[in-house]
Amino acid sequence: MKIRPYDSTTRILLFSVCLEACINVMNSKSAFTCCCCHALLLTRASCCLQMELLGKEHLQEKEGLVMRYVQAEHNTNDLTERLQKAETKLRNWTKEREMALGKWKTLKEEKSKLLDVCDSKVVK
Repeated sequence: MKIRPYDSTTRILLFSVCLEACINVMNSKSAFTCCCCHALLLTRASCCLQMELLGKEHLQEKEGLVMRYVQAEHNTNDLTERLQKAETKLRNWTKEREMALGKWKTLKEEKSKLLDVCDSKVVK
C-alpha cells in the first residue's frame, strides 16, 4: 500500500488538532504530563517542519532533474537537426559529384572520338 504524503493544508490541520489535544491535556493533568505533552508537541512540530523541508528539497531536486532532462532533450533535438542538415548537404554533394563524373566521362569519350577522327585524317 502506497502512503500518500499530506499536503500543507492537511498538515496544518493535523498539527492544530494535535496542539488542541495537548493543550487540553496540559490544562487537566499534572505538571509532568504537561511537560511530556509539550515535548511531544515540539517533537511533532519539528517532524512536520523537517518533512516540509525534505519535501521542498525533494521538489527542488525533482525540478533540477526535469530541467536537466529538458536541456538534454533540447540538445538532442538540435543535434538531430544539425545531423539532418549535414546529411542533406552530403546527398547534394554526392549528386553534384556524380553529375561532374558523368560530364567528365562524356568529355573523355568525345575527346577520344575527336582524336580518332584526327588520326584517321592524318593517315589518309
